Amino acid sequence: MPENKLRGIVFPKSKKTSGMTIIPMEVPDMVYIPMKQAPGEVYLPIASPGDRVKLGQLIAEAGSPRCAPIHSSVSGEIVSIDTLAANRDADELYIKIRTDGRQDLHESVVPPRIRSSYEFFEVVRSSGLLNFGRDRTPLSTVLENAADAKVDTLIVNGTESEPFLSAGGMNMLSFPGFMKDGALAIMEHLGLNRGIFAVGSDKKPAMEALKKELAGENRLELYSVRDYYPNGFDTVLIKEVTGKLLPPGKKPADLGILILDCGSVIKLGQLLDTGLPLVSRSITVDGDAIARPMNVEVPIGTHVTDLIAFCGGEKAPIRKIIIGGPITGRTIENSNYSVGKDDSALLCFSELYAKDTAESSCIRCSRCAAVCPMDLMPMRIMDAVRRSDGRAFSKLSAFSCIGCSACSYACPARIRLSERIMKAVAYFKNAGKAEGSAYPSLSSNSARVASVGTADANGAPSARRKGKGGRNAG
Repeated sequence: MPENKLRGIVFPKSKKTSGMTIIPMEVPDMVYIPMKQAPGEVYLPIASPGDRVKLGQLIAEAGSPRCAPIHSSVSGEIVSIDTLAANRDADELYIKIRTDGRQDLHESVVPPRIRSSYEFFEVVRSSGLLNFGRDRTPLSTVLENAADAKVDTLIVNGTESEPFLSAGGMNMLSFPGFMKDGALAIMEHLGLNRGIFAVGSDKKPAMEALKKELAGENRLELYSVRDYYPNGFDTVLIKEVTGKLLPPGKKPADLGILILDCGSVIKLGQLLDTGLPLVSRSITVDGDAIARPMNVEVPIGTHVTDLIAFCGGEKAPIRKIIIGGPITGRTIENSNYSVGKDDSALLCFSELYAKDTAESSCIRCSRCAAVCPMDLMPMRIMDAVRRSDGRAFSKLSAFSCIGCSACSYACPARIRLSERIMKAVAYFKNAGKAEGSAYPSLSSNSARVASVGTADANGAPSARRKGKGGRNAG
């Protein structure tokens, strides 16, 4: 494997749940299963209020290729199908189910018999599996697109480099066999020649478990990825593992590569073994306001208040809730939210960590450039954004930005650089093509918690900036 040293950030070790076994959550009294879990999705509920349902039973069909069918995560009775004043969309439908605590399996949940690639794709399509991560695309769609693109290499992403998150690493440690089985099934039915498990170097127990599982298996390789952020982003991971550079606007498939999240591959292995569709997620619950941080296997549709109670309740009044990681996740306004298929973490912070520091003027310290894995100069790109200068924006290679937010995290002025640059990318690609057109408002909705570690004298996070060749670049 080639050595490819890219810039990034080494965060303070703030994963209190690292090494904690994933604990199955007790079934709550009620679940609220969302019918919309990504932009543009359409779901068609096929169950009605008053119906008795069982674990794994189909309750909503996919209404578009962007959707994956939804199954009941519990056994019980459907109370209603209605909107809920939650933090997804105001008009979103939820199927509300009163649980009976028995978790009776539906009759359709049996290990699948697969005799052809067509049957394999049908099993994946009907399972409701997603490719966990940023795109939240149905796994069947990802695999079918990869088959059409004739990719030849599978990379299973096991980096999980954001602060706090550790459920992915514990999944790999607990279920290395399912990860292997899922990867081999994908390789067989897509005709892939090479499979790589790319695992963060900080996850040594998971690496050892996978190494033991892969003994004698020459179709799969194990690759240790340096522990820095953003090593899990497609462009960075491909460069790190294969040495290939993904050009702006291109997809991994254009280089013959398929990248899947390790959690999706493990869930696929479990599906092939048991027939159970996607009805739960392994997530990290952490933050200074949580009494007992832990990794939890959560039924889809679990209300956040029930999840917090399972983790011991509030240690301090919760002032900020983030779904996902503190760098790329999203802030929700209150706890009236239920866990969806795509959620990887629940982070709850007290007033101490939740304060949003006001932005100040750029001091030209170049910390943003020092951590950018794409070798960009975010401060100069932002100058072009403020001037609505599309030519300068393009000349500075801003379209190569991957939106990792490393620059925003490193900025002592607390400027939301990444978020605004990505908005500008979309603008200049579309409406901004017209000469002299006005630049849109760039309001910020970042979920970033700046105090992931301690702060330095300037108020900047104390994470080390990892430069080329592993040197401190800041």
